[in-house]
Amino acid sequence: MKLHALSKEVSSRTHHVLAGEDVAVVEALGRVDCVLIARGDCLFFSIDLAEVPAPARRAYIQQQVQKYSPWPEAAHYVADLESDSASVWIWDASWQQQARSRLPEDLQSARCLPEPVMLAPGGDGLEVRSCQQGFDYQVWEAGRLIASRWSRDELAAGEAVLWSRSVGAENAPAANDAGPRWESEPWTEPALDWRRLIKDERALMWGGALLLMLVFCFELGLMTMFAIKGAYLDSHVQTLQESLGDKLQVRLSAERLSADNRALASQLPAYTQLEVAAEFTRLMEELPYQLVDWEYRQGGLQVTLKNAELDSRDVVSSLEAGSFFQDIRIEPGLREGEHDVSLNIGGPES
Repeated sequence: MKLHALSKEVSSRTHHVLAGEDVAVVEALGRVDCVLIARGDCLFFSIDLAEVPAPARRAYIQQQVQKYSPWPEAAHYVADLESDSASVWIWDASWQQQARSRLPEDLQSARCLPEPVMLAPGGDGLEVRSCQQGFDYQVWEAGRLIASRWSRDELAAGEAVLWSRSVGAENAPAANDAGPRWESEPWTEPALDWRRLIKDERALMWGGALLLMLVFCFELGLMTMFAIKGAYLDSHVQTLQESLGDKLQVRLSAERLSADNRALASQLPAYTQLEVAAEFTRLMEELPYQLVDWEYRQGGLQVTLKNAELDSRDVVSSLEAGSFFQDIRIEPGLREGEHDVSLNIGGPES
């Protein structure tokens, strides 16, 4: 891997990337050795926190991880916890423990990070990042990651744009570099160089004065707090008793509505009929045919094409070139010169 020039603040470190049954070792720029979970072994979610109070957000995210995890026990990593929408990666905790047993002993207890947080962050719109294995297609909004889709192979530009539009972005992805471009620090965490602060005597003096002031204010605040705590608790308990019944009812209603929404969403097809028709037309545009019949069901499509000279092998090859259609079968139709084509429609990748 090509390395950038090293600076005084950043040294060459080893990243260990856990990917399936493999452990990849790469040289990168950083201040600490990292244990990374490959993007292909993670699931990404964007969780709305606009209505969740700050003290309850971590517990709420833990609850959402348990709901959406396909594994009995999931590990997770959270970015943008203080914003209205948090970025969350989850992965199989049991698999992580087994994979870490193959690492050097000094990394057995090191913190794991999802691979995307050590790749270059984006700004706005659709961007693509090369991973250790495959590619991560990301949609950014004002410097925040709102959607992510991993693919083992690079997506065609049309497919990438089609996916990005479904999550709110319009632009085509820029060309990606050959191989991952590692950052020296996770872009999800603010960098803080303690060595520079220790060498700054003026900063140390101000820091000491500030610490003394904080201790004094803390003691004063404690005395004031205990003086008013009794009166406050009496009034607060009464208010809570009156509002608890209503809040519990609202919460139960919200949970029932959420369950209904998830059940409804599970019945929706992965792609709309308009998207399926657009992809079918794009893949078949080079072949001469007349569309006689079109029957679309969730998960499947049955069409009848008319052209006596149409080669069934060309039809199968054209439809297999995309990622929408699977299990393609073509048979002679009921009338002369017609072909019946049946196929399944695959869902989008995570």
